[in-house]
Amino acid sequence: FTVSVGAVSASTVLTVAASPLIAALRGGTNRTLSPTSPLVLDASPSLDPDGEPSAMQYAWSCARVGGASPPCFVDTTGILLANSPNLRIPAGFLPRGGTYALTVTVSKDP
Repeated sequence: FTVSVGAVSASTVLTVAASPLIAALRGGTNRTLSPTSPLVLDASPSLDPDGEPSAMQYAWSCARVGGASPPCFVDTTGILLANSPNLRIPAGFLPRGGTYALTVTVSKDP
């Protein structure tokens, strides 16, 4: 904007930055799972506080807590590749006795 008083003026350049996206999981962030139950995670509460109309994108990852081996599971079925707010890991995919960190990263095209 510009302010003018007589022959004097001042200008500024204003940049409006986008707010960071908010990733959220329905049902909380700590869970205990029976080995005979599938794991279902729902990141649909994630949001863009600016309300921009472009679609949200979801990227899922899984790591054993403490860096222990083996990894979460061998993803031969592409479970973690789905660009979906919902992640479903069938019963028995996660090795028993492990603690796992499942992460969803949300993004949007600019």
